[in-house]
Amino acid sequence: MTDSPAAPPLHPSLRPLGVKQHRLMLMLNMALFLAISGGIIAMMAITFSGGDLFDLLLLMVVGLLVMPLVALLNGLLRYLDRRLARQLEQAGELLRDSPPLAARLTPTGLSDQVGTLVTLHPLADEPANAEVHALINPSFRWTPPPVGESVVQLYCRDWRPGAGLVALQPDGQPLLGKVVDLVAYSRRLRRWTVASLALLLIVVMVVVALGVRECRDYRQVDQYSRVATASGNWPQVPATVLRAELVSAQIAKGKIATTGYRAQVDYRYFVAGMMRESDNFHFCDRPTANRQAAEARLAQYPAGAAVVARYDPTDPARAVLEAGYAAACESELAENRLTIMLYSAITGLLLLLALLVLGQFRKHRRLLPLSNARAP
Repeated sequence: MTDSPAAPPLHPSLRPLGVKQHRLMLMLNMALFLAISGGIIAMMAITFSGGDLFDLLLLMVVGLLVMPLVALLNGLLRYLDRRLARQLEQAGELLRDSPPLAARLTPTGLSDQVGTLVTLHPLADEPANAEVHALINPSFRWTPPPVGESVVQLYCRDWRPGAGLVALQPDGQPLLGKVVDLVAYSRRLRRWTVASLALLLIVVMVVVALGVRECRDYRQVDQYSRVATASGNWPQVPATVLRAELVSAQIAKGKIATTGYRAQVDYRYFVAGMMRESDNFHFCDRPTANRQAAEARLAQYPAGAAVVARYDPTDPARAVLEAGYAAACESELAENRLTIMLYSAITGLLLLLALLVLGQFRKHRRLLPLSNARAP
């Protein structure tokens, strides 16, 4: 059985990049550990503070989902580590096997999420009378590219688009990159811009639709609030409680729903020559997570009890037991206002991001040196 050959040591100019890679992986692993442990501790605190069986089951489900998530993230980190190590190995091979070529490196002022576009002017006749365009740091910001023009030692096997290269700056710092074709680069940039704007437009439409629905809810609750305030002046009428029971309902908290409780009181009253029934306890009657409070309110209206209701003189079919109670509506209005402000802020940020993407694309189109590109 033979041992696999050990990887050759890094070129001296690449050793600082190897240290940077090691530090990056340590930081990412630490961030992953802190995020997962912090989330589990927070979920445990919420579960044991509430003491609800539903929260305990939810914690178990989250725990089961966290394990494959941790495995997936760990696999992604290992993939990133191997990919960066492979980039350094390929750069080391170019430095060992390719003859150096003096070239003048000129930044074009174009940078995006892929890399920084530069123009390389070989000082020799290889390739003859050609300008080579390259993306520095195409997948990882190993070394900040220079701001101005500089002379570098270029290591590259060939000048075909996609070929890797290493450029040693006068201070010895390496720049990792690859040769690109300007036409393909411009086409990719256009596709990325169109896809980004389309995605932003879809997200904006979804957020606007949610905001419009929230505005409709706000107007409805505001109307209920006005009616609740006016109900304090409605005429009184004797009523009899027919049924009184505690009902459960779901209370949405973000993406998690918890069990809430509400007093369900059905009563009968006689007005305008007709016997009518209603279950309107008070306006904006929402379930509460406090079961004891709901039970205490229900105890005030036992079945068969004689109570006093108030009815709307313009619509006798609408009545209420607790008139003038608009506090529940006000709290719901405050939540709706906060949600509308949040949707508005998200929409504004998305539109600003779309303008930035469009502005960056126009800048690239203005500065892209297509007219100076020549095939090497």
